[in-house]
Amino acid sequence: MREVSFARSAMREASVILLASIALGFSYTYVTSKGLFAPPKLQQAAASAAPEFISYEEAVALFNAGAALFVDARHEYDYKLGHIKGAINVPLQDFVLERSPLASLPKDTLIVTYDAARGEPRGTGARNRRERGLGDCVDCGLCVQVCPTGIDIRNGLQYECIGCAACIDACNYVMDKAGLPRGLIRYATTNSLREHFGARTILRRIFRPRVLVYGGILLAVTAALVAAIALRVPLKVDVIRDRGALAREVSDERGAPWVENVYRLQVMNTTEQARTYSLAAQGLPALAIGSEASFEVPAATTLSVPLRLRAPAEAVAPGSHRIEIEVRAVDDPSIAVREKTTFLGLRR
Repeated sequence: MREVSFARSAMREASVILLASIALGFSYTYVTSKGLFAPPKLQQAAASAAPEFISYEEAVALFNAGAALFVDARHEYDYKLGHIKGAINVPLQDFVLERSPLASLPKDTLIVTYDAARGEPRGTGARNRRERGLGDCVDCGLCVQVCPTGIDIRNGLQYECIGCAACIDACNYVMDKAGLPRGLIRYATTNSLREHFGARTILRRIFRPRVLVYGGILLAVTAALVAAIALRVPLKVDVIRDRGALAREVSDERGAPWVENVYRLQVMNTTEQARTYSLAAQGLPALAIGSEASFEVPAATTLSVPLRLRAPAEAVAPGSHRIEIEVRAVDDPSIAVREKTTFLGLRR
């Protein structure tokens, strides 16, 4: 008997799973409506006058038309301080959110975001903020200090954001100290900030049909995976016919003719303990095992086991016959695998 490394077999299966995952990811990317994001190429066009303030959608229309844009992407409250001549004003939270690689992010996606309408303009001090014309942001900078990537979430969602919510905890701490409502930095959607949705509306827009369908598919796949793991048999068996001798005639102790077929079993013990297995075969009258009927496989190992099956020559007609080989654990009869193969009869 020859032992085959279990690690090699496990690596082969892991490679197949990895390649399948990569193929599935690329397939999903290419079948979506936008596919891989490819920004349009700018074309030279004659300069034309533009309004001082336009929406993001209008800016996109100009960009797609080939017009180069000079974008003033400051916060909206900064526009009151003065307009940059020749620039088009687009609110910073819109500009940062929509740039690549966040261009395909749906407006109803729950993200870590800063409520600029409530927090601006910024200013220090917790007293008389409304009389001073200040928002709720005390400009402490703690949200920037705790960010592991060093970004300022108040400038809008950026691709460096990993969604750790450390800035949310820091801001809520400061809001509690200042006696202001929590949630200046919170999980919210772009649409909810623009339209000032309530909690019920936000939940309804988050759990939209597409999300529910994807969630159902993910739940079904997860349930199938859990069921497959829970119900799997910790034993794998492959039956390989010996190509060197498909069928041959042998004699028993009394000289009676028998037909013998030779096989090789690849038996994988996926448990963490060594196990002894027994062999059985059925499908033909008087079918018997001419080799060892039991063997031991170490833990997490694949063993190559030679198997010789015999049947009386008069009981086996010429041609192929379907038989079944059973491998069963001696200490646990519930661990058993049955594999179908063929037994060849000789022409006489």
